Amino acid sequence: ICYALGLTSEYAHPAEILFLGFATVAGPALTGPHLFTLWVWMVLRVLETVDAHSGYHFPWSPSNFLPLYGGTEFHDYHHRVLYTKSGNYSSTFIYMD
Repeated sequence: ICYALGLTSEYAHPAEILFLGFATVAGPALTGPHLFTLWVWMVLRVLETVDAHSGYHFPWSPSNFLPLYGGTEFHDYHHRVLYTKSGNYSSTFIYMD
């Protein structure tokens, strides 16, 4: 059930989807990938979002394999200080802060 709570991260206001979803579809829109590649990319992005919002550090988390990926802990920090003018604007990659 803990991982299912991260699934709620996929719910968003349409304006949020327009602005924040742009980064997910910009690359595929520019490169015009095969339909299968597009679906794999979208599934990976959804799984990454669910993982980041789950609140748990799983063995299959991208933070175990990608050195600059912040993971759940970094994303929780992002939500905690986002509105405190701390300069934490990155939600995933630690090199952006």
